Amino acid sequence: MSLPPKGFTKGELRLMTLLNKHRIFPIYNTPLKFHVVEDDGVKERYVRPDFVVMERIAIEVDGGVHEKAKQRQKDAENTELLKDNGFTVLRFSNTEVLNEEDNVIAAIQEAMRNLH
Repeated sequence: MSLPPKGFTKGELRLMTLLNKHRIFPIYNTPLKFHVVEDDGVKERYVRPDFVVMERIAIEVDGGVHEKAKQRQKDAENTELLKDNGFTVLRFSNTEVLNEEDNVIAAIQEAMRNLH
């Protein structure tokens, strides 16, 4: 298990604790590289999910910055790129992680079951 970098939000830190409690061991904040075909050639694009579980589930914990239109657009593009490359993408708000722990863990466990 890799150590989480500094600068995580309260929601991200809480999710780390919940995942460990439920013996789900993610990779933290690791950049994923994809090759994307654009009009002017093939480009490398990087996406850095907050957590990756079982190599195919990307989990994002969204704070207030994700409410801004520009960030929502970037999030949508990243989600599409991840899904196009076989990832299941789960997004939770900080509030959900902090106040609805059981629902968050249930959603992650369901995604894990669906990979098999």
